[in-house]
Amino acid sequence: MRRVLLAALFLNCVAGYLAAQTAPHRPLAIVAELDGIIHPVSAEYLIGVIDQADATGADIVVIVLRTPGGLLDSTRDIVSRMIASRAPVAVFVGPAGARAASAGFILTLAERLLTYGLGRGTEYYDMPAIRAVTRQAGDGNYRFSSIVIGIVKSLPFQSRRTVAAKLPGNV
Repeated sequence: MRRVLLAALFLNCVAGYLAAQTAPHRPLAIVAELDGIIHPVSAEYLIGVIDQADATGADIVVIVLRTPGGLLDSTRDIVSRMIASRAPVAVFVGPAGARAASAGFILTLAERLLTYGLGRGTEYYDMPAIRAVTRQAGDGNYRFSSIVIGIVKSLPFQSRRTVAAKLPGNV
């Protein structure tokens, strides 16, 4: 009985020593940089990086992005792979001064904001103003404030008609 207790104590000490020698888990982040338009080759690159992260058991994938936009199909492929990734995927637009813009998104945003500002749907004759707002937004690094300022200064917004509310007592 004494030998069994000594053997158990010895094995317990050895197991404790071996557990203490195991290196602690260090988080693994896979970082990819993309500086250019989104197209099939860049999509293949980013999908490959995410595949590598899944294969190596990475804790996170960080994509540093600087792009003027690109192809919708390639963007869909990247987003689909990001959703299926085991590790979370974080997209960082940087460093300071970098941008990730899409002309289609900016154009759509400008059109929607002008619609709200005018209180009516936009018409074909509003499109030159919307394109001008989009171009001016590029000069302002596509900041939201530069889009709003462009709309407020636009001819359709400046020449809009306001309708006075009919309230009781107003004649």
